[in-house]
Order: sequence, then structure tokens, then C-alpha cells
Amino acid sequence: MNANQRVWLYKNWKPITAVLVIILVIWSFSSSGKSSTFSSTGYKSLKLNHEVKHFTRKGETNDKWIVITSINYPTDAIKVFAAQDGWKTVVVGDTKTPSDWSYPNCTFLSVETQKELGYQINAYIPYKSYARKNIGYMYAVQHGAKIIYESDDDNIPSHGLKLIEENSQIVSYVPEENRYAVNVYAHFGKPDVWPRGYPLRVINPGKDTEPAKAVKSKKLVPIQQGLANYDPDVDAIFRLTRPLKIYFTDSEPISLPPGLMCPWNSQNTLFYSAAFWGTLIPITTSFRVCDIWRSYWVQRILWDIGGELAFLPPSVEQIRNAHDYLLDFEDELDLYLKAEDLIKFLLEWKSEKPTIEERILDLAKAMVDKNFWKAGDAYLVKAWLEDLIAVGFKFPAPVNW
Repeated sequence: MNANQRVWLYKNWKPITAVLVIILVIWSFSSSGKSSTFSSTGYKSLKLNHEVKHFTRKGETNDKWIVITSINYPTDAIKVFAAQDGWKTVVVGDTKTPSDWSYPNCTFLSVETQKELGYQINAYIPYKSYARKNIGYMYAVQHGAKIIYESDDDNIPSHGLKLIEENSQIVSYVPEENRYAVNVYAHFGKPDVWPRGYPLRVINPGKDTEPAKAVKSKKLVPIQQGLANYDPDVDAIFRLTRPLKIYFTDSEPISLPPGLMCPWNSQNTLFYSAAFWGTLIPITTSFRVCDIWRSYWVQRILWDIGGELAFLPPSVEQIRNAHDYLLDFEDELDLYLKAEDLIKFLLEWKSEKPTIEERILDLAKAMVDKNFWKAGDAYLVKAWLEDLIAVGFKFPAPVNW
């Protein structure tokens, strides 16, 4: 720096400083939203506040809600969902969703409306994110839901929305020694197909056999994953190497007992109220990982309420929106590299906390400790649990298993 430059800086340091301060202020406001400002270490001290202010319910109530997020005008799938007798559909918008979105029997939550709802979680969920769907789940709980069905705008129901009773006589797998995961697609006639998020080490195309199945007994199955025909939820490795147009058999429903896991997705899934806490989609994973990571940690907590995950025969046909399979592969890397470790971690994890909500927060923090997701999801989980309390949700009591 020469003498003239030093003189100029000396004379102008005040306005330069003022400009820098203004830039920093603008930046801090533009990046506001707790998802970018939470402490990466403070999550360890997070505790639930059970004395949150309860929300006043606004809007139409119903006991059965369908939750979808979309950036498109009403698709054929949404039109079919909206026509389901006895169901109300809530569509969660994002910044790309048309502002004039509207369709009969649908409640549309625009970005502006989402802010007005007052949920804590809104401050943590980024825009242009599949996790905006969390706003719809909370809205459904607040507005009287006893059953929540989730799907995407490219899944078309074949013959209405199928479900079984929350407490059902159902066939259940019997875990085999040293087996921690099972490919339920084999039960539905496709042993050479595996679901997205299934651990690569245990894939055995064409030879995957089913573990022994027990006789029917009465089980609590508050989460029920229905399969999808035509273009089901398989990973990018499958799509890049094998033909699609897959149709499953109409086999009887089956459940997974404690100690045995299989990934499930957010495309054709039903939740009874005992498992509404498990609808939450994380924010710090990639898009192709978020609902699969949810499926695994939710299965672990499900065991602590005495529940099992059920799989039902196909009830939708997925006409998949366009994807780049190689980009999907890149987005799915954590599934390939970490799914097995995540399952084994969850099988060993335990919490002695007296309530389910405290155990859920404990597990969220442990997931950060083990680098399965980042601190932002621990903060999101705390906000989510407190929002559930605020809308009047009653958590089930823990049981021994």
C-alpha cells in the first residue's frame, strides 16, 4: 500500500466502517431464522419446556387429514386425494408454489400463512425444502386429526386410502440371529427389489429370503407404510442398473417387531395419533435422505410405546416426477455409507427418561453426537415437541419391551 492509499484510508475510515456495519446488519437479517444461527454445541443442554403457551385453533377441523407439499398447481394426484370421502387435504406451499394455488376440499398454507400460524418450527425450517411439510403435519394435529396420511403430488391412490385398525391382528416377522434388517419387498413378491435406504451389505438380489413369520397376534401398529406400484421408492443404484415398472403382490399386511428394521418413506404412509410425534422430517440431511433417516429413528422410539411398524400391500401408483438418477445417487450417499451404522446405533441406544417426549429429544441429541445429522435437527426436535404440546397433543406413555 503506497502513501496516497494510506492517506485516503485515514480520511475515509469512518464512512468505510459505517458501510461495513450496515452490510453486517443486512446480512444478519437476511440470514435470520434459527436454522442458521443455532449453536453447534449448545444442543447438548436442550431441555423441554412443558409450560408453553397453547395455541388457539383457527380454521376447519377434521379427524382425518392428508398432508402434501407441492410447488405445482394441483396435480392429478392432489385432485384424487381431495376427492377422498371423509378426508381433508392440507397442501403446504413453498417459495416456488403459485401464490394463487387453490382447489376444492384443500387447505392451502402459503408461506405467509405458515408464518401466521405461530409454530416454533417455522423458524428452523428452510425454504425450498421438503421439510416444509412439517408445517402441514402440525396444522393437522392442531385441527383435530386422529389419523394423518402423507403422500407426494405424484402418487395416485389406486382404490382409495387403505389402512388397518391401529390395534390389529397381524402377522409379524420373527428376527433371526444376527439379522437387524429385513427387505419387506420380498414379502410382497419382489425379493430382487429393495427399498431406498436399505443397507447395501444385506442386499442379495433375487435370493433375499424372508425370516420366519409368527402366527397372527394383536399388535399396536400406529404407523403403516403402503407400497407403491409402477415406479416405487427404490434407490439410484437400482434405477441406474435395473428396469422399473414394478408391481407388487397383494400380500397380507406384516409388521416388524423390536430389533428388526426396514426403511419406509413419506409417499404413502398413515399415522394414528399415538405416533404423530413421528411425522417430523429432519432439516440437516439431504433431500433423498431426510425421510429415510426419519423412518429409522422413529422405529426405535416406536418400540418404547409398545408399537410396531406395519407394511401394507400397494395402494398407490407412483408416476414419478422427473429425476436425474446420478444426482439422486450423489444425494443418497449417506444412505449407502451410513444406514447400517445408524441401525446398529439405534439397536444399542436406550434412554431412561420418564416420558416419551424426553426420550425423543435425547435421541435427537445422540443422533448429532454420532454425526447422523447436525445440531439443527436437535433444535428442530425441541421446537417440534413444544409445538405439539402447544396444540394439545398428548404423548403416549413409555412401556417396557
